[in-house]
Amino acid sequence: MKRAVFLVLLAIGILWRLPADLVGAGLQRLSVGQVRLGAAEGTVWSGRGRLDVLDPVAQTWRLWRDIDWSFWPEGLLRARLTWQAHLGVAEASRLEVGLAGWRGAPLNIGGSVREMALVISSDLAKLGWQGDFSVNGVDFACDWQRACGGNLTVRWTGAGCDVLPGATFGDYEATVLGDGGGLAISWHTLRGNVRIEGKGLWVPGGQVHFTGVVDGDPALLQRLPAVAGNSIRFVADHWAVSF
Repeated sequence: MKRAVFLVLLAIGILWRLPADLVGAGLQRLSVGQVRLGAAEGTVWSGRGRLDVLDPVAQTWRLWRDIDWSFWPEGLLRARLTWQAHLGVAEASRLEVGLAGWRGAPLNIGGSVREMALVISSDLAKLGWQGDFSVNGVDFACDWQRACGGNLTVRWTGAGCDVLPGATFGDYEATVLGDGGGLAISWHTLRGNVRIEGKGLWVPGGQVHFTGVVDGDPALLQRLPAVAGNSIRFVADHWAVSF
């Protein structure tokens, strides 16, 4: 009996001291090698570090955002391991991890668009985008095959691009709805010189497909093909975007 108790306590002690580097290993797997945890301190249960993203052109790591996390024991009541984390915004995210997948309840992320765009598999994402983004979701969940359900609100403020220095496009909001398979995207313009309204779809393992209508400052619209190439073009009597 004493031996059994000793072994249990030993196992608990080992688990409680699991290093924060294990969080980084899981993060790289989930992001398919696009995001890593650097300067990790603490343990799996309570720690901090920085999130780095891989620049696909230079093949170097770039700092995206600081992160800190702590274990939330109340999640055990739902048979899930749960952590609270701060990812660039004041409101904490709560991440639940189970055998079937993960759930953000809530999910709150913010930061620079420039670094975040590097993890997106698209040529358009690598043009040096400017501005800040936020992602907010009350109950968003994905299984380990990346099939997701729930909804997210994504905002992009102060949008611009290095290819057109000095030009500010505007502020945008996208609603993302998951139905257990793909993600349906509705894009709206809040304000700005380039107004885009459109819809898109992403399916696990594929790329985003998006179509929409573009309006705004005529002089600026004429310059957009320099940014997006054939993704933005003049059709009949209006500008359209598709990729």
